[in-house]
Amino acid sequence: MKSTVYWFSGTGNSYYVASKLASSLPDCTLCRIEKHPGFSDIEPSEIVGIVLPVYFGGPPAMVKAFIKEQIPKVSEHIEYLFIVYTHGGLPLYVAPIMERLLASANVGCSYATGIKMVDSYVPLFKIPDTNTQDAVYERADKQIAMIADDIAGQSIKVPTRPILSNLYQRYWDHHIKKYPAGDNRFIVSEACTKCGQCVLRCPAGNITLHEQSIKYHHACEQCFGCYHCCPAHAISFTKKPARGYSWYPNKRSGFQTYSHTGEHRAQL
Repeated sequence: MKSTVYWFSGTGNSYYVASKLASSLPDCTLCRIEKHPGFSDIEPSEIVGIVLPVYFGGPPAMVKAFIKEQIPKVSEHIEYLFIVYTHGGLPLYVAPIMERLLASANVGCSYATGIKMVDSYVPLFKIPDTNTQDAVYERADKQIAMIADDIAGQSIKVPTRPILSNLYQRYWDHHIKKYPAGDNRFIVSEACTKCGQCVLRCPAGNITLHEQSIKYHHACEQCFGCYHCCPAHAISFTKKPARGYSWYPNKRSGFQTYSHTGEHRAQL
């Protein structure tokens, strides 16, 4: 059976998990969820996976849009759908929210689980040291192996719908509407070398190099990929992070920048 694993990632955590899972599935295509013109790779598959980070207790806004706009096109072909979400320790209601979104696209979620990774939300959390990151990855690798076995056997692990999840989903749905303008918090300093890595990293196509300056266009996903990948640490915030500035280039994930070439992607 043909398999496709769709993934969204800002700093590389979800990409790492998605690539590992895809390598364990037969005849599997790894496909990025993004917003860039000229790409549209949504194809029918019997086994479909969605790997995503948790943002504010739910999926990224772009993942919601992907499910709404793209999944119905191939829903009749899907026999088994799994979701794996990465989080920093507080996944909240991402599983029931994803389950409801998929149900609205006429697809049932067969399996859902989460993996704790390094929390990259620097406005609230400090990036841990390298030894701690290594320990997180070691635990994650063991979890990924077990999840891969579950998926290979098409295990069933349907998300439940806790009483408060519907109420929280309404809050989350309202909150993500504020995402696009969230790039107002970013400040680009004179340390910027105009290397363009932030432009390539952004999954929303929200950043351009305009007349030798970086410009944000208010279509932000709040993934912080631009901040973490900047080699000059030239991006800061209007409000200093609660625990100071720290960075998570996450080279171990194998995910550095969006090359826009030679890869499968689902364009919105």
